[in-house]
Amino acid sequence: MLERATPGMSQPRPSSLGLEALGGGLMVAAFGVVLARWLPLEFAYRPNTLGILSVTTALRYPTQQESILFLGFGAIGVLAVWLASGGLGRRPLALPALVGFEALALGALLAALMLPTLPAGGVVIAVAVSLAILVRRGVAETTQDGAASETSNDAPDLERGGFWALALSIVALSLLRVPRLAQAFSALGVPDSKLTRNGWVFLSEDGQHLAWADALANGGFHGKDIFCLYGPLYDWSVVWAWKLFGRSVAGWHLHVGVTEVLAWVAFLGLASLVLRRRWLLLPLVLFVPHLTLRVGLAFASLVFLFRHGRNGGRGDAFAAGLLAGAALLYSQEFGAAAVVCAAVLFAVRTSIPAIAAYAGAATLAVAPMLLYYAHADALGPMLADLVGYPSLLMAGFGNLPFPSLTASLPWALAPGGVETRLLREFYFLPAILVVALGVTLPRVAPHPRSPFIWFARLRADWAADPRRLELALIALFGLAAYRSALGRSDQMHLYAVAAPSILLLTAGVDHLLGLARRRPGAVALQLALGAALVWFGGLATGTTGAGAFHLTNAVQTAETLARGEVTHRGDGSVNRVVAWLGANSEADDTFYFMPNDAALYYLTGRISPTRFVVSHQMVTDAHRAEALADLQATPPRYVVWNDAGLRLDDIGDEAILGPTFWAWLHTNYRSTARVGGMDVWEWAPGEVDPAPSP
Repeated sequence: MLERATPGMSQPRPSSLGLEALGGGLMVAAFGVVLARWLPLEFAYRPNTLGILSVTTALRYPTQQESILFLGFGAIGVLAVWLASGGLGRRPLALPALVGFEALALGALLAALMLPTLPAGGVVIAVAVSLAILVRRGVAETTQDGAASETSNDAPDLERGGFWALALSIVALSLLRVPRLAQAFSALGVPDSKLTRNGWVFLSEDGQHLAWADALANGGFHGKDIFCLYGPLYDWSVVWAWKLFGRSVAGWHLHVGVTEVLAWVAFLGLASLVLRRRWLLLPLVLFVPHLTLRVGLAFASLVFLFRHGRNGGRGDAFAAGLLAGAALLYSQEFGAAAVVCAAVLFAVRTSIPAIAAYAGAATLAVAPMLLYYAHADALGPMLADLVGYPSLLMAGFGNLPFPSLTASLPWALAPGGVETRLLREFYFLPAILVVALGVTLPRVAPHPRSPFIWFARLRADWAADPRRLELALIALFGLAAYRSALGRSDQMHLYAVAAPSILLLTAGVDHLLGLARRRPGAVALQLALGAALVWFGGLATGTTGAGAFHLTNAVQTAETLARGEVTHRGDGSVNRVVAWLGANSEADDTFYFMPNDAALYYLTGRISPTRFVVSHQMVTDAHRAEALADLQATPPRYVVWNDAGLRLDDIGDEAILGPTFWAWLHTNYRSTARVGGMDVWEWAPGEVDPAPSP
């Protein structure tokens, strides 16, 4: 519960979310762009001493600048939006003044993005002066609560029947967004040979989890026997799914489908909690591109965390902690973001019993797995991988350079092609989070004598408006998740963390609709302005377009299944090499599949002789030396090289493996067969005829 206020301090009325806040956010963005163009920000490339290879290291790209700029501009942006929205919200503008304010603010942002540097700065400064005059002279709305939020900030309570109707609707919408679940059910009982593919997704992305789950089922451990990218619960859940449905590729796809449905249920449950108009779940289903349980468990934790924030229930705090612990074990970065949100909420609404319930539940969730690994002397290696992985990303592992804003300016009015659209999305999605966090912070003027009184007022203001706090925490979670996506600046990872931004956009629409009766003209203006920004930012054809694509795919899949037209053929090249190895090896022979064909370990029923089942996960020189030492200790009888396999970011195989590893392969293995487009090399140390370079 909220701690007692400082004596003599009145409880503040919850701050309103004024309609003028959007214009303030636009001006902050305009100044941010001009500042980025004017400041001589240059970062020197610092070569890593770990031997990490990626596009960023090849281009000598300074990866540290991403964190510095993200934190610096993010913090300045949140503070500036907070100050701007707080000042504007005290004197709601009449419609004519509001129209002029928003038009000028939008013009400033467009000028900052579309004009040369010098004119852009001049326009932004001129607009800022004009807005100051406009706000000073603008006629305020006669109604004092014209900019106030709705009478109740919470979503309406549901009767028992309404709750179950909402729950069933959420499940139905979630199933609609995951067509692969129906495909997986249709594939149950289909032999693995008819579900194989000779491509990156099956051989490497799916294949690494198939190989890891096999290793776990055969007594292996993360960190000790397999390289641990994600929390251990991710792959243990595959093992448990196989116990239910049988070890099969179809079982893996069923696991993915079920977990994606659970992620959508958690996300839509969170949305139904913060949106007053629950029909807005429909555009969320349409516009959010993609969700997995990696982020879904964190969303589920936030659901119960927000429920606790509203009703103070310890049971909700316990459930939130339990799910946060599971999220940490499933995907550490999103679990950590959920824990940070919990820390903020408990700092605002302090309740020692609730904090104890949350912490105890989180401990209860992680303890069995940690004790199990500790008993097997694998806890240290597993934690070293989990903790070390983010630092490897920061040092350049798998990185792509984040698209430069200043180098791409001036922008054209239309989003243009794919690269231009992605560039805009990379900046507009986090900008939504920054503006949302700045707008939802409490608007309390600093106390002139005591910072402690000021912080107490901040807490009291936030605690008096649970929905505002919830939106702030969603923005905070989104920013933390977005920082994790910077490790791989591409479309897939961008879309994986887009959900918080789109939810906050939807919450903004929800808020505006609540003001439509009192200020219809102003609300119509804001909605039109928001739609224009969504289009200009590339979201209409990019992020939201991806969501529509997935939904269309779901409908087409359902139609195909209903007609009974689903066929499973498998890939002949993959199946032939599996059959050849089975016919030309003994049961205790080991194989090594290169460069990134981890699914072949599962298909042949063999365990990798090293914990790196795909070559590109040999991140450092130490990893390469470790893998080579493993192979030298127990040389595999066959090394299978797939020429058709995708090379991550087109980095050469010799560069990834290193000269020592490369030389060892080509002086100890000779080519013995070519099957299905793959070269089979056999262990033959000292042979004069080494295997040719692929």
